[in-house]
Amino acid sequence: MRARGLFIRQWISGGGMALSLGPKRPKQSFSHVSNLPHLCIGTHDLDYSDTVRYLGILLDGKFTLGPHIREKAKRAIRLLYRFRTLMGQMWGPSPFLMSWVLTGIVCPKVTYSAIVWAIKTTNYKHLGSVQRLGMLVMTHVCRSTPTAGLSWM
Repeated sequence: MRARGLFIRQWISGGGMALSLGPKRPKQSFSHVSNLPHLCIGTHDLDYSDTVRYLGILLDGKFTLGPHIREKAKRAIRLLYRFRTLMGQMWGPSPFLMSWVLTGIVCPKVTYSAIVWAIKTTNYKHLGSVQRLGMLVMTHVCRSTPTAGLSWM
């Protein structure tokens, strides 16, 4: 293991490059072993993690993609609340524009890589909360309006 690390350091320095690890350091992940070796690149220590981000998808050790869906839903809800502050009962963007925001901005953010996680997921509750908030933002109705009634509209 040390020989590989030395080889990598020599290759980096020999090519006139430098290793720059900022606050987002690479993490070794998906290990269920209790006594793990200490890993480092140069003088930078690598931490172990339960999740790792690869191509924008948050993967966990069992590939359930639950953390990815929860994070996407949380970000979409935060975005919808930002747009919700723009409108009131009698002023603000029209429901048509808010529908465009939902279908043109929020849905593509949530459904990115859906082909990977749609088959395996069981976390539809989080996606339902995004859909409900999106329907509330599109229409000027009370918060207590049933979701089934909003879906029918």
